[in-house]
Amino acid sequence: MHTHSYKFAISLPAESFKLLCGFQKRFKLSRSAVIREAINRLTQSRIEARKMRQYEKGYREFPPSGAESETFMRLVPETLTPEDWE
Repeated sequence: MHTHSYKFAISLPAESFKLLCGFQKRFKLSRSAVIREAINRLTQSRIEARKMRQYEKGYREFPPSGAESETFMRLVPETLTPEDWE
């Protein structure tokens, strides 16, 4: 699927431009590709943050009942495997 591309000029502070060039060299990408990736990641981050706020709001408005919490606590040991921290 081909989409239209637009060319535009932007101004960046020197430090941001250095970072852009560093990403470009490190990952062997064009400047456009680095900027596209940054936009995609910012978009995803904002979408995820909005979903988390919605989830938290729903949880505050409709917290689990005591029976749900008891069931969850009973099932946790059965579903989670112990981790070796050493």
